[in-house]
Amino acid sequence: VFYAGENTGEVLGKLEGYDLTGLAIKAFDKWTSVYSSAPRVPSMILRDIARIAGVHLYVDSNDVIYANKSLLSLTVNEGGERVIMLPQKSNVYDLFEEKLVETDVDKFSIDMQSNSTKLWRIEPK
Repeated sequence: VFYAGENTGEVLGKLEGYDLTGLAIKAFDKWTSVYSSAPRVPSMILRDIARIAGVHLYVDSNDVIYANKSLLSLTVNEGGERVIMLPQKSNVYDLFEEKLVETDVDKFSIDMQSNSTKLWRIEPK
């Protein structure tokens, strides 16, 4: 059984059936350590860890995102509205529909069909 030892920082979860720390976070001067004994950490927890680390999150959902400095792709299983948050104000072009979607925005909304993908060109302002 793998677990976090003493002085582990803030205990976020215990191992089922044991009184041992299975998930913990500890802040240091210039970095933060996160320990998990779980082999598959749920995406919700990974997203929170990324947020704590200062990583930009484009969506707050379990959708698949690909992003680089000029392209952004979103793939969804379940349809519905998504709010996409950009790291800076940008112009947004839908590459499949070949049209300008938004200008000078740091977030935009899109209604996604089930099992679909969108691809945008992002031009930072």
